[in-house]
Amino acid sequence: MTGSTLNPIVLLLAMTLAGCSMHQVKDKPAPLSPAPKAFAGKGGTAKAPLRWWTAFGDRQLDGLMTRALAGNMDLKRAAARLGMAGALAAQQSAAQWPQVSIEAGVNASKNNIFLKLPGQEGRQLEVTTTTVPLMLTAAYEVDLWGRVSSVRKAAGLDLAATREDRDAMAMMISGQVAETWFALLEQRASKALLARQVAQGEQLLELVELRFSVGQSNAVAVLQQRQQVASLRAQQPLVEAAIATLGHQLAVLLGRAPGGDLGLKRDAALPKAPPLPATGVPAEILARRPDVRAAMLRVRGADHRVGVAIADRFPALRLTGRAGFQGRDGVENLFDNWIWNLAANLAAPLIDGGRRKAEVRRNQFGLQDALAAYTQKVIGAIAEVEDALVREKRQGEHISALERRLDLAGKALSEARNRYADGQGDYLSVLTALQSHQQAERALLGARRQLLSHRVALYRAMGGSWAGKKAASKPTPKPVPKSAAPAPAKTAAAAARTRLAALPASARTPK
Repeated sequence: MTGSTLNPIVLLLAMTLAGCSMHQVKDKPAPLSPAPKAFAGKGGTAKAPLRWWTAFGDRQLDGLMTRALAGNMDLKRAAARLGMAGALAAQQSAAQWPQVSIEAGVNASKNNIFLKLPGQEGRQLEVTTTTVPLMLTAAYEVDLWGRVSSVRKAAGLDLAATREDRDAMAMMISGQVAETWFALLEQRASKALLARQVAQGEQLLELVELRFSVGQSNAVAVLQQRQQVASLRAQQPLVEAAIATLGHQLAVLLGRAPGGDLGLKRDAALPKAPPLPATGVPAEILARRPDVRAAMLRVRGADHRVGVAIADRFPALRLTGRAGFQGRDGVENLFDNWIWNLAANLAAPLIDGGRRKAEVRRNQFGLQDALAAYTQKVIGAIAEVEDALVREKRQGEHISALERRLDLAGKALSEARNRYADGQGDYLSVLTALQSHQQAERALLGARRQLLSHRVALYRAMGGSWAGKKAASKPTPKPVPKSAAPAPAKTAAAAARTRLAALPASARTPK
């Protein structure tokens, strides 16, 4: 049997210094620029659900979100990166445990020995030895300065930050799905609006042609109205293209190839914006945002790596041991020979050309970089909430102004038609009023969709969870009423004056 014993002084030193840390890590790092205590903008009183899109009360949007969060390829990649980070964290954590391995083998050797006994002639002997070892080998680093634990904690924080990155990606995908869906609804509404405007223009064209046929109008008015109808028809292919491409974008967000049927209802209308949510205080918003949490976790991880670099400049104590059996001349007597040894190795850097010192400085600058990035995330998150509040407020005022404009445009169109029907004005005033009214209709539709985009931006800026519980009750928005259908066309020239007076009713836009 062979063996060695550890010096009691070394063991005492190991027990005394084990677990000591040369660097203190801040569990709750503060950003370089403190967050304000309150937002400058004013929110509402409604409570925003964690799954923010449920506030719109749109079942098709809810279904799209479920499909996107389950099938989106970017989210699948984020999940794969999370798995990789988990494996790396497990790998880094393995250093805190002894590394044990088993060794087994067969060693054969042959030696030639010259043997000469007194009174006899010398002779050459051939000696063959077969050794069969079966050994367990263990190695362990005593964590004197907290280096091993700091490596493990940094890897765990990287894993947590990657998980938050996955959640931030899910929140971004949910915003893209909502924006694309609302844009699709807007284009569908634009298609219906253009169809109504074309029908209105054709009806008016027929009336102008009837008046021209009886000498009550001129060819210029006919050509002007034909041009107006042609201009509206020229916009229809562009709207059809937008509807198709938005459908393709939705398919990609759902993780599907474009071209298939997404199973969406064709009669869905733009929802109304739900009640303005209460924003609370900035600290609550920051706690709800996964991207801010990820940045904070990376600061803590960088702080632990500073500790790793500092500890690497001090002596490292490594324990190794081997124990097992060794048999000679085969395995018959394998367990008759028990052998073991135990060793301690205390290694300290002496001259390294400043490499370890430079590594400490590199990690310290890395910590400063992570802290600045965290501060930027905090500032950016607060700015996003403030921007969304301002834009939504001003967008509401813009919509109110557009509604007044549309009302005035309708009245102006009605007056212009009446004067034209009475022979008191030319057709150019009617055409100008008609174009202004139709432009106001389209502008109001786009403004209402933009208001929904600002609300989506506000919800995303406030944070939340893509995997949280669904809201218990969802507000159901009332569909936007459609414009009244134009009156059936008459063919008698004598009815032109009556039909001109009836046109304003068909031009009204939904409120």
